[in-house]
Amino acid sequence: MKFTATYDVTARIQEDSVKQYYWHVLLRPRIGGMLVVFAALLVMIALDSPYKPWFVGFFTATFLFLIITWVKVYFQIIAQARAGLKLMENPKVEISLDESLIEYESSTGTRRHQWEKIERIEETKDFVVLMNGKLPLLILPKAFFSDEALTFLKERSRTKHPTG
Repeated sequence: MKFTATYDVTARIQEDSVKQYYWHVLLRPRIGGMLVVFAALLVMIALDSPYKPWFVGFFTATFLFLIITWVKVYFQIIAQARAGLKLMENPKVEISLDESLIEYESSTGTRRHQWEKIERIEETKDFVVLMNGKLPLLILPKAFFSDEALTFLKERSRTKHPTG
């Protein structure tokens, strides 16, 4: 079985893909840790301890550091996406999916990823993110794929990584 999709990469698609990847894949899993730090900060404020200023200062600094880092990373990722779009001579992209690999062809070159190298597939509202470890290999817009092709992608993911 083989599926293909051809589309033009626009600035809108590029930015939406990065935003959804950032919020869904990078940030959402870490919000729990951020809430723990915030809860610890509130507990330290409520305690009457001689070390209260130190605890409050430490947790406030940690909380602010995390927020500033996440905002900085977000803007760096957006800038990188915009720069990547400028590298393309022609915005047309062709994606081919079959039983053995995914092929991405654009004016900047051809990338082939065998299914065995794709550790998981993350799904956002509008995109499918093919992951290897913590790195995204490809971010594909769902709108340009048939329902059958999207089902094929999900089945390939489940075949390799069954859900429990």
